[in-house]
Amino acid sequence: MKWQVNVCAILGVLLLAVLALILYIHLSFGVFGVKTELIQTFEYSDNTTINIYESSSSATTQPAIIVYKVFNEKEELLGYFEPYESLDSSFVVNHTLSLFLSNKLGRRDTFRLPMYKE
Repeated sequence: MKWQVNVCAILGVLLLAVLALILYIHLSFGVFGVKTELIQTFEYSDNTTINIYESSSSATTQPAIIVYKVFNEKEELLGYFEPYESLDSSFVVNHTLSLFLSNKLGRRDTFRLPMYKE
């Protein structure tokens, strides 16, 4: 009789652990999925475009700003900036892309990326 109670308790704990794991996976990857959105595009030269994306946060990731250079239909990652979620402004001067980024916590920073002409 006593061993039956122990077996039931162990099975109950295992069942709760499996349910908790299923709930964690559902909330982390289903409900709070990451959304990446193009927020700015501009022409750098005849064959080069700059695409700036905003990636939202989820239970497992931080927000980020992602910068790609597209040259002859090939994308090249120029920068991945965490934990920034807002592009305040951007411009190119002397073949350098300047980004002013911020987040909801009040963090503001400036980044400069070289944009060598192809």
